[in-house]
Amino acid sequence: MSKNKTISTAIAATTAVLLCAGIAYLSVSEYGGTDVAFALENKAKASSEKGHDDHEGEKGHDDHEGEKGHDDHEDEKGHDDHEGEQGDEDHEGEGMVHLSPERMDELDITLSTVHRGTVSSTLFFPAETMLDPDSEAHLVPRVTGIAGEIFASIGDSVSQGDLLAVLESRELGRTKSEYLASLAMRDLAQATYSREKKLSEDGISAKQDYLEATQAYRAAQIDVASAEQALYVLGLSVAEVKQVPKEDDSALTRYEVRAPFDATVIERHISLGETIGAETEIFLLAKLDTIWVMGRVTERDIRRVSVGQKAVVQLEGYPGEEFAGKLDYLGSVLDSSSRTINARVILDNPEKRIRAGMFGRLLAFIDNHEHSESLLVPNSALQRTNTGAIVYRAEKDGEFEPVAVEVLHASDTFTEVQGPLKENDRVAVGDIFVLKSEAGKEAMGGGHSH
Repeated sequence: MSKNKTISTAIAATTAVLLCAGIAYLSVSEYGGTDVAFALENKAKASSEKGHDDHEGEKGHDDHEGEKGHDDHEDEKGHDDHEGEQGDEDHEGEGMVHLSPERMDELDITLSTVHRGTVSSTLFFPAETMLDPDSEAHLVPRVTGIAGEIFASIGDSVSQGDLLAVLESRELGRTKSEYLASLAMRDLAQATYSREKKLSEDGISAKQDYLEATQAYRAAQIDVASAEQALYVLGLSVAEVKQVPKEDDSALTRYEVRAPFDATVIERHISLGETIGAETEIFLLAKLDTIWVMGRVTERDIRRVSVGQKAVVQLEGYPGEEFAGKLDYLGSVLDSSSRTINARVILDNPEKRIRAGMFGRLLAFIDNHEHSESLLVPNSALQRTNTGAIVYRAEKDGEFEPVAVEVLHASDTFTEVQGPLKENDRVAVGDIFVLKSEAGKEAMGGGHSH
């Protein structure tokens, strides 16, 4: 009993200490193996509240206070959410975004054309760029010679008639010499003919002599024509042939290689002192203002493509950029190994950015009148928002208008949208998050980006 009394005394003393300190809870678990829980109020209420009922009342009061606090918290959260939504709405209502030319140069922003169609009406084919064969020139000298002078290198832009290289050719020298000899023989035969003709007319010379002189003169003229033709075969022009009698002897072996049209030197296969054969290609020239893109259409898709359909070319070397054109040719023969036909798009290349041999893909847009209201934009043109999506339509240099659109369907490349866009509008792709940031600055009075 004394042990129990001692424990009771200790409990009472501990309780008094905790009441004075304002502690809210005490757990004791020693006496009789029973847990004892005391719910305590602050010091002002500790002496007046007793029993299990008071404890339950305090618990209910605490729950009520908690609910009130929870309601207050929800009100604050709702207020914050309302402010957030209002902020998003304000942001989406931004006006025109202005970027200076300097800022545009710093950013990776390009423009893509809006096309009419659906994601299901777009066909993708592997493609490769190539030079226009009608704009190429493979320069092969028509004589054997030694490279004496070279004036053009790879990448040079040349104009029609520009001198590219000079060969020293014994073959050409021999042919020119034969031409000069034929001219001399013709002049001699002409003089003899003129003399015999006069003598024959005066009755001084026999008619036989006149006939022989006439025959020799005509033979000399034939020899001259034959020698001229030999020079033409070697690539000399009419003007150059006429210049041969006026040339110095040292120029007889000089063979000049000139550009046939305005072009760029793509390849050069000639070095100083090198012996060049009559079948050796020494230069490849090409016009680069246009470039061919050849796609490979699979056999199952042949029925869905036709000449004149709109097309877009995407190149691995220019990610995010598109080059618009039309299908202007479809092959007539199916490749037996790949089971494909060629589909060609000719692209303008005024800045010569597109190189032959680049890989990419060709996107053909199939006419689909059932979905004529749908438009296609690149996935990279979309900026997601809390209420949907926007694109930035280019109005003029450095100015972009945010346009809200509804997303319908998407593929790995294009998204089908509806909204206040029109076919052939131009939208920004690339660093469009910068446009959103700049729009926010201007909405807050930050002014144009410089």
